[in-house]
Amino acid sequence: MSQKDIGNKIPIYKLKAGKEVEDYYDEWTVENKYDKDMVDWKYSGPQETVDLFTKNITNKDIKILDAGCGTGLVGIELKKNGFKNFDGADFSQKMLDLIPENIYQNLFKIDLNKKVDIKDDAYDGITCVGTFTFGHVNPPALDEMVRICKTGSFICFTINLGIYEEYGFDKKIKELEDKNSWKIIEFLKSNYIASKGVNAWLVWAQSTKWKIMDINLRKFTKFVDKTFIEGGKKAKEPVLLVSVAAVFKNPWHGQGFVEDLSPIISDLAPKLGDLLVPD
Repeated sequence: MSQKDIGNKIPIYKLKAGKEVEDYYDEWTVENKYDKDMVDWKYSGPQETVDLFTKNITNKDIKILDAGCGTGLVGIELKKNGFKNFDGADFSQKMLDLIPENIYQNLFKIDLNKKVDIKDDAYDGITCVGTFTFGHVNPPALDEMVRICKTGSFICFTINLGIYEEYGFDKKIKELEDKNSWKIIEFLKSNYIASKGVNAWLVWAQSTKWKIMDINLRKFTKFVDKTFIEGGKKAKEPVLLVSVAAVFKNPWHGQGFVEDLSPIISDLAPKLGDLLVPD
């Protein structure tokens, strides 16, 4: 569906990025019309996104950024599902002002089309729902999301079907995969705003921005064992066994007695797996 056709159903899609869109959102907040419209339109993006977090993540204390949080619809779903530690950011201050109290830990104004003032590796997860659409946020924002989330963390976002190729999101997603910045785990079609005939891709990605030096890998070796005869009988097909061993710096060196080794093991295991057994 073209931008013009969708714009006839959802007027904000007719606008260009920047001040024009911000002003529209500010006006949309009057008498809480935005939230009322989302209910009337059966907007499913927030719930579908949080459903993926709930399905894949057991630790409800992880630090999450809800990028483009609007009036807090994703935050409300996160809280309903037991998540406790998440921040919200949006470029419309009036949208932020409508968010109920005690939902987010922190709220701040942000422009996702620019480099964001957030440190590297600041978050354990990111949600971004409803921002990758006509006249809103462009593909380079995904680079920033990878930068500010920790290695191994998850990023979940929607992309309006109408802009997926037109804006170059297909190319950006592949570029980040080719650079080993992330891997796409799920790529689903979201109902999104189906009542208006507007659908989106729902993407579940994991940050994999590690390098060999991140784990101080000294060397690794591979041993291949191929058996042609077993128990005096010739095998129909050779039995292939492959063993891989790695030598790297002890991550607990200098820490004294460490009772719980599992956090670092859980962090290092997928890194070593990707390095030693590439796809």
